[in-house]
Amino acid sequence: MKNAMRITALSLLVVATLAGCFKGKVDLTLNEDNTIDGTMLVAVQAGVGESLGMSDDDLLGQLATDTSDQFEGATTEDYNQDGYIGTVTTFTNQPLDAFSGSSDGSDIAITREGDLFIVDGTWSTDDASTDGVDLAAVGAEFTFSVTFPGGVTESNGTVSGNTVTWNLLDPPDTIHAEGKATTGGLPVLLIILAIVAIAVIAAVITTLLILRKRRRGAEPAPTEAPAEAGAPVEFGAPVEAPAPVDSSDPVVAEEPPAPDAPPATPEDPAAK
Repeated sequence: MKNAMRITALSLLVVATLAGCFKGKVDLTLNEDNTIDGTMLVAVQAGVGESLGMSDDDLLGQLATDTSDQFEGATTEDYNQDGYIGTVTTFTNQPLDAFSGSSDGSDIAITREGDLFIVDGTWSTDDASTDGVDLAAVGAEFTFSVTFPGGVTESNGTVSGNTVTWNLLDPPDTIHAEGKATTGGLPVLLIILAIVAIAVIAAVITTLLILRKRRRGAEPAPTEAPAEAGAPVEFGAPVEAPAPVDSSDPVVAEEPPAPDAPPATPEDPAAK
């Protein structure tokens, strides 16, 4: 992380000690092409500038100028929410060496090794005299977060999804995090759900096959094969229909046959 950010942070601590609370947020998003997008919020309670003998705008200008000048193409917008006023600086497509840290390792550096982005360094506010003020107790906030393209593999910060956040008001001795530099691959949860779904489907199919086999074994075997659907059924030889009678022809009654002649009787010889 650039020294300008550290200078801004120390200045904010001084402001908080002398006059009131502040908010500081540095959010970085690492891209697969080794570039960095990010925002930096610097805000103080409205009216703090007057207590220091200047306007709030003059105070914010002193706090944010160095930071906005560090990144080519950075834009700055006004911030005014919840009684805090300040600026939000936005930058995109910054190279990794923009966060190369210092030679003595006293700043946070971001590097890439193979398929991993590595965040490493130290963050100390010992250079600012806070006179024993508990900044968190008076509402001060100062956080640093890094979002990786893929999952977080190692970290000593607070992890939420692919993002790691550190509280710079109470940082660890060494800030460290590692995360996937690419988005390839399915999340572990999706892989587990897919395996469970496949197992359930396989169990259902196996159960259906077993029930079907048992049902077939319980059915009696048929005595003869049923007739095929649509095949004609023969009951015997076809009966010819009687020929139709033409009503226009006269009906001739048939004569009964003549009776047979009685048998001849033998002649009486006496009659001769």
